Amino acid sequence: MVEMPLDVCIHILDALEETYQGVGLPPQSTSESLLACALACSSWCDHALKLLYTTVHLRTGTQCRLYLEALAAHPERAEWAKTLVLC
Repeated sequence: MVEMPLDVCIHILDALEETYQGVGLPPQSTSESLLACALACSSWCDHALKLLYTTVHLRTGTQCRLYLEALAAHPERAEWAKTLVLC
């Protein structure tokens, strides 16, 4: 089997996020697709997670708690968040 170079995969993930934003799909659609990519291939995981953390939507107290727990376990991810939306 021929493997696709990682930089090509990263461009595909970036395009996936940009496409969803460009057509105005709900953030959940983007998140589900990026999460599927992160779970599909360990090489894609870091980049997909960075894209997932770029815009964080927190709607409940439970989501806030889980987000804070994730940041406590992985403090480097705090830098990835560019937008925090509290609904």
